[in-house]
Amino acid sequence: MALHQCAIYGKGGIGKSTTTQNLVSALAEMEKKVLIIGCDPKADSTRLIYNSRNTDREDELIMELAAKLGTQMIHFVPRDNIVQRAEIRRMTVIEFDPTCKQAEEYRTLANKIVNNKKFVIPTPIEMEELETLLMEFGLMDVEDESIVGKAASEVPAE
Repeated sequence: MALHQCAIYGKGGIGKSTTTQNLVSALAEMEKKVLIIGCDPKADSTRLIYNSRNTDREDELIMELAAKLGTQMIHFVPRDNIVQRAEIRRMTVIEFDPTCKQAEEYRTLANKIVNNKKFVIPTPIEMEELETLLMEFGLMDVEDESIVGKAASEVPAE
């Protein structure tokens, strides 16, 4: 039996815990043994929270970033309001409505993880390269370099 390790990370509020719980539900449905190690100071890794923010070209951005890191985006989980309906009931989507399209998204993610053969350690990129990528996708404005490192008293009022 092969051991697979998967890390789900990102900024707060994007749905790491929700995605983890729904992924675990899909893996359990496949009769896989799963161990979750939560590193969340709010201790909500065992509770549900959502993956995407419906940003324009979000999937393209993630694929581009993954390529720069030397890895891959294995699956893009689209946003669906059924996640919140399941969360209100403290259930995973698969428990709440096993036949819905979103449940299939989590099953697809689980299958892609189990069947993945591309094992790599991503290569870090510099912050400037990440910022350039975000600017290319219109998610970040060009920074005013003239204010970097200056105290409030040194910068004109906004």
